[in-house]
Amino acid sequence: MLCALTFILIFLVPLQSRASDTGLSGFNVLNVHPSADGSGIFSLYGTQTLGHLKPAVRFTLQGVGNLIEAQNPVNSSRSQVVGAAIEGDISSALGLGDHFNIGFTLPLILYEDGMNVNTQNRFKGAGVGDATIDAKVRALKDAAGSVGIGVLARLSLPTGDPGRFTGWYSPTGEFRLIADKSFSALYVVANAGYRIAEKTQVVNRANGASWNVADDDRLTFGLGVQYTLPVQKKTWDLFASVDGDTVVKNVREVTTPIHVLGGIQKRFSNGVSVQIGGGRGVTDALGSPSYRAFASIAFDAGRRWREAHREKAAKVAEELHELIFFDFDDAKLSDAAVAAVDRIAEAMVDDEKLKAAVRGHTDSTGSQSYNEKLGQRRAEAVAGSIVEHGVERSRIDVQSLGASQPADTNVTPEGRARNRRVEINIAP
Repeated sequence: MLCALTFILIFLVPLQSRASDTGLSGFNVLNVHPSADGSGIFSLYGTQTLGHLKPAVRFTLQGVGNLIEAQNPVNSSRSQVVGAAIEGDISSALGLGDHFNIGFTLPLILYEDGMNVNTQNRFKGAGVGDATIDAKVRALKDAAGSVGIGVLARLSLPTGDPGRFTGWYSPTGEFRLIADKSFSALYVVANAGYRIAEKTQVVNRANGASWNVADDDRLTFGLGVQYTLPVQKKTWDLFASVDGDTVVKNVREVTTPIHVLGGIQKRFSNGVSVQIGGGRGVTDALGSPSYRAFASIAFDAGRRWREAHREKAAKVAEELHELIFFDFDDAKLSDAAVAAVDRIAEAMVDDEKLKAAVRGHTDSTGSQSYNEKLGQRRAEAVAGSIVEHGVERSRIDVQSLGASQPADTNVTPEGRARNRRVEINIAP
């Protein structure tokens, strides 16, 4: 993948000819790209990470129309400077540890239709947009009782063509705060950021006339929702989002593109997912299209791994009633007990909806008070071992039943040995 991207950068970028452009010194208006790691909702990043050394790749095809229609200050005519464009985004990402992702996106401008404002001639072209490099850190996990929090840092490289409004003249940087939360079938994500860019005045390169439009540092923002349909094992999602950006200084509608999108997604157990959808711009701004249509196919190795383990966890939840046995008057886990706890903890880590009921038991030897305390120590030992695997303590219900519910007779040594136990049941 990296070799292919390097080839494209080296050989396609020089092919972007200034002879076939708008005749203006412009900036990048093709800023809507899907998240490189496949998290969140389309262009809005979520806090989910891929998992250590788990890769993700994605290809997205977008078609947009009427990106720039502005008034020429020389003759006061309306000019459709950039009419339509077809863009193919190649994205890849890799998880490093449990809290960090890196990603790369290269926009391929497969087709662009526009007009040179000086010659009034139409042009058609192809090339690349500004490549981006992302680094995302998850600070807080989206889990029971907490909201997911993350931070994204992005560097955009000037590989596009400002004369065709597909890139900036210099590198730009962005810092984005990410927040998301899952509510059963509903998922909500919000992004807010600050993009650092060199101030660029739109100027007619032939006569030096300035257009009353400039690009500068920008505030970025977005909100999205996704609903998982209760069909086909909950593998279909409906999603919608609104996102945009605006210059920090001299905020105007023409420099505040805002987009609304909606679509449907199908997720497969092998890690592949497919999205289709569309939308449009809702402001009369440069880069706010009259329509947008997109189709995307992605592979997430981390999700494939998680789906496989969720299926395993669901099977475990249906079948598992684990018994852990102890020596007389002892609460120490044996090797066999540790192996059983490992299996339970693995299932609970894979599926955060699973909870464990841990019940401590004893034989009838000793007083009732002592046996209740011993049963509690045994149950706490098991719960503590599960927590050491990364499971929240709030998902484990611990209780001592002492000798009140024997599994076997207390008359024989064999029966008493079977009563010295901890029972574990896990369920959603």
